[in-house]
Amino acid sequence: DCCAQMLDRGWDDDPTWRTRGLEAARRAIELDPRRPEGHKARAVLWQIARQPAPPIESLERALACGPRYIPPLINLAYEHLSGGDFAAAEQMLRRAVMSDPAYGLGHLMLAALFIYTRRYREAIAACHRAQIAGESPFHASHAYAMRAQALVALGDRAGARSEIEGGRAAGLSPRMLNAAEALLEAHDGDAGRARWLLENLDREPPGESYGCEIAAAAAGRLGEATLAARMVAAAERLQQ
Repeated sequence: DCCAQMLDRGWDDDPTWRTRGLEAARRAIELDPRRPEGHKARAVLWQIARQPAPPIESLERALACGPRYIPPLINLAYEHLSGGDFAAAEQMLRRAVMSDPAYGLGHLMLAALFIYTRRYREAIAACHRAQIAGESPFHASHAYAMRAQALVALGDRAGARSEIEGGRAAGLSPRMLNAAEALLEAHDGDAGRARWLLENLDREPPGESYGCEIAAAAAGRLGEATLAARMVAAAERLQQ
C-alpha cells in the first residue's frame, strides 16, 4: 500500500515502486487471503496503471473479505463513476457512509454523484454532512463550492452567492470559490465578470479537480468550448 501511495500521490514516479508493491501485495494475499488489505493494495496499483478489470476484481475480493472496509468501497465507487455506472457507484458510496458516517470523503463523493444526476437538494444535504464529518479545509472548500453549484442549478442565486461569500469569509480555497462564482455569474447575466474569473483560472486553475469541473461548467455555459476543454483536462491531470 505504501508503494501504491508513493506513485498515486506523485511523491516518486520510479516504476520499481509498482513492481515492489505488487510483489508485497501478492505475498500478503498468499499469507492470509482472508484479509482485505492485500487485495486493496493490489487494486490501487492496478488503478494507477488505469487497467480497469484487474482493480475491480481485486476490490471485490477485498470487499468479500471485509464488507465494511472503507477503502475498497470508495475505490470501487471511483471505478464505477469513471465508467459511467452511477447506480453502482451510489451503492458503494451509500455502503461506505453507512459503515462510517464520519468519513467525510464518502459524503463529498455522494454529493458529486447527486450533482451529476441532478439531485441537487440531496447534494446540498450531503455537502453539509461532509463538512460536519470532515472538519477540514478540504471538506469545507468542496462543501461551500458544491452547495453553490447546486443552488445555481436550483435557481437560488442569492443562496449560491451566500455560500461563496461564506467560503471566502472562512478563508477557504480561493480558486475553487472563484470557479463557483464564475458559474453563478455565467447564469446570473454578468458574463464579463464570469469571463474575467475564468481567464484567471485558465492561467492558474483550481488545485482541486472538482474546482476545475465547476470552471468547465461555467465556460460551457458561456459557450467557451475550448476553455471548458482545458478545464476538463486540468481536472484529469489532478486525478492522475
